[in-house]
Amino acid sequence: MRAAGGPPRDLTAAIWATFGLLGVVHLLLPTLIRQVQETFGEDDAGIGGAYFLYSLLYVAGAFLGGALAARGGRRVVVVGGPAMLAVGTLTCGLAPSWPVFLAGVSIIGVGGGLVDMAMNALVLELTPGRSTAALNRLHLILAIGALAGPLLIGWSVAGGMPWTWAYLIVAACTALSAVGLATRRLPPAPRAGGRRERSGGGLRARLLIVPLSLFALSVAIGANIATESGISSWLVRYLAAAPLEVATLSLSLFWAGLALGRLLGALIGDRLPPVGYAAGSSLACAVAVLVAVALPVLPGTIAAFALAGLAIGPIYPTIMSIAGSLHPGRAGLVSSVLSAAAVVGSLIYPPLMGILSEAVGLGVGMVGAALCSFLAAAAILLAPVAARRERPAGA
Repeated sequence: MRAAGGPPRDLTAAIWATFGLLGVVHLLLPTLIRQVQETFGEDDAGIGGAYFLYSLLYVAGAFLGGALAARGGRRVVVVGGPAMLAVGTLTCGLAPSWPVFLAGVSIIGVGGGLVDMAMNALVLELTPGRSTAALNRLHLILAIGALAGPLLIGWSVAGGMPWTWAYLIVAACTALSAVGLATRRLPPAPRAGGRRERSGGGLRARLLIVPLSLFALSVAIGANIATESGISSWLVRYLAAAPLEVATLSLSLFWAGLALGRLLGALIGDRLPPVGYAAGSSLACAVAVLVAVALPVLPGTIAAFALAGLAIGPIYPTIMSIAGSLHPGRAGLVSSVLSAAAVVGSLIYPPLMGILSEAVGLGVGMVGAALCSFLAAAAILLAPVAARRERPAGA
């Protein structure tokens, strides 16, 4: 992650730690879904509403983080994101009622969006021309947090630990992360790459400067995250017949596969054509999810979901790298738009899976996740075609 003259290692470590904790936070509610439903008396549709609220405010934090950094300074976003994660998880851990719990989920959503946008933008700026491997390393850390969180939390709760303690422990860790970033020296923000990016400050102006190639990648990353978040959010519930330890182990194995996929992306990502790499991985993920749903044996289903995680792992950071290559000098716009688009996928699909669960069953929702992965592959292949048409027009 370090370029010549880049940030010191302590800043790199702080960035990685914060992104790893974001992975833990992402899966707190999916891991504890059974306990939360039992405590507050909510059905699958109610949990789907919580996912919708989380994603809605996550996308707001991701999309508006660039404007906030431009007006208040980068440090406001870099430190404010994990600080809001701390406040939100503390609220959920102490919540006496469902509305208070939803308030905590809302705060977590905004903080998560800020962290996502800020850390991706930092890495894009620090690794121009070679960001595929760097972004895969960054997102590998998130995957490690996401695979370790369900495993440790599931075993601890199954062993008798109150589920609220998981939220309180994460609150303490994210507070320390905010302090760590606050005491680090941040690199100066780069100058905007063009007149349009300098002058566009409002939401309408930011939308008007999104070219078709970036829009295609936004569709791709949104569909990709719809698949990832749909599986992550509902896998423990999908395996309702299995013991809690087995269901949470399956979720951890999905993220273990995802982490391995990002590790491979970090090692070989810069040696492969990124468009083919991302599109092929997306197709492989779709096939693995369909196999997982079709298999009647639990061990086979768990293994197929782990393979789906392996395939989906490098897609998000590789799409981000493709966008950075197609639009050099515009890291703020690329990170903000793609981070927001990614959360649109989680904004729409996991809540929809809750509705499908009540109507036709979660199996249909998992098939829909595979279809989203097919859509992502098609949009990835479209992006460079659109970029070639934009260049003659001076985009």
